[in-house]
Amino acid sequence: MPPDAPPDCPPELLEQVRQAVGRRELLLVADAPAPMPDWLSATLSTEEILGGARPPRRTCALLVTPWLAADRRDAVIARLRDLLLEEFFIAHPGDAVEQARRMGALGLRCEAMYQHGGQTWGLNHFDARTYKKTPDWLNSRHWANPGLWGKFRW
Repeated sequence: MPPDAPPDCPPELLEQVRQAVGRRELLLVADAPAPMPDWLSATLSTEEILGGARPPRRTCALLVTPWLAADRRDAVIARLRDLLLEEFFIAHPGDAVEQARRMGALGLRCEAMYQHGGQTWGLNHFDARTYKKTPDWLNSRHWANPGLWGKFRW
């Protein structure tokens, strides 16, 4: 783990993100000034995201919720998920059950839970490529329901 890792975020959590991202560039989304580890390529604020600015082209981002403005957190997550990125990670402290419910409602999957400084931290992940499995009925064989041809008049 780099020595300049943020002190309030579990080092194990950041190491898991770094290993998952590999050699790809990683964008940090933060409002509060935060020490930026050398393996993060750039920082973007919530004002820039919600203001319509397109982030530099990155394949992945990391959000640490204490570094984001609380009143805009869900809007930023939704904008990143829907418009800007294919994949991102969110690190958040707090009640594990409540955070899992909140992040699940936003379409994120819980990757891991960590204890750090007497606090529980969760790591959630969103990947558009694996977000939803294709249902078995959604294929070229069933698209027009040929079993009902000639039985009903539409």
